[in-house]
Amino acid sequence: MIYTKDQNYQGILQLRPNNEKVLNYVYDEIERSGHVFITKEINKKFGTDLYLTNKYFIIQLSKRLKNKFHCKITRSRSLYGKTRHSSKLVYRTTMCFRLTKDL
Repeated sequence: MIYTKDQNYQGILQLRPNNEKVLNYVYDEIERSGHVFITKEINKKFGTDLYLTNKYFIIQLSKRLKNKFHCKITRSRSLYGKTRHSSKLVYRTTMCFRLTKDL
């Protein structure tokens, strides 16, 4: 079970363009981790957006994707809010995975 009904997410993994090999690899890695879930999946004509519950996993997964496939990875983050107790800033990470060669 890699999906959850909870709408809370820490980051977005954007896969550009649509590719079944890459998408299946990402699903396998998420299932193998055991502690990361997909809260929302949006399929667009130019790619897929996966909303995941762990931003550190997204960073590790993007490194594995870069080693396995020929791609360009872009990282950005957006301010989400502050923690109540320590007033630290909380960010959501967005990783854009763009294939450079056809598989």
